[in-house]
Amino acid sequence: EFDCADGCGGNSYLDDCGVCATDLTNDCLPDGHSYNSSMLQAFYFFSSVTLDGMLIDTNDWVIAVNDSVVVGSDQWDTSICNGTCSVPAMGYDGSDYTAGYMQTGGVPSFVIYDTSSDTYYQAITSEPVDMWSNGGIFFNDSLQAFTQ
Repeated sequence: EFDCADGCGGNSYLDDCGVCATDLTNDCLPDGHSYNSSMLQAFYFFSSVTLDGMLIDTNDWVIAVNDSVVVGSDQWDTSICNGTCSVPAMGYDGSDYTAGYMQTGGVPSFVIYDTSSDTYYQAITSEPVDMWSNGGIFFNDSLQAFTQ
């Protein structure tokens, strides 16, 4: 039997967003935002996320990156997280699926994905980003990016 990727006996399936995928943990993430869940995780909270000084739309995303490897992402809908949302940052747990992910003492960078323009923007924080550690919960006032 063929799966949705035309693989004979493959394990791809059509997810809730109509995307043919093998990763059960990342349904509905836009291209370029997907990551694998890890047994090692930290969360970075931001009170405000802006693009050119304006709060980002509920369709936009915040992405955590470690040396160009996406280690976490979240659609930034503050109505479902009481105004202060978080982005996960997955850690390297020894599995092939988490190669290149965060390790203790590393510092993630953050990217804002503007859905309406299909554009990624490198973001900066209002305070220095805390070093990643497993189980860490870190707070920062703001994350901002500029189109120019």
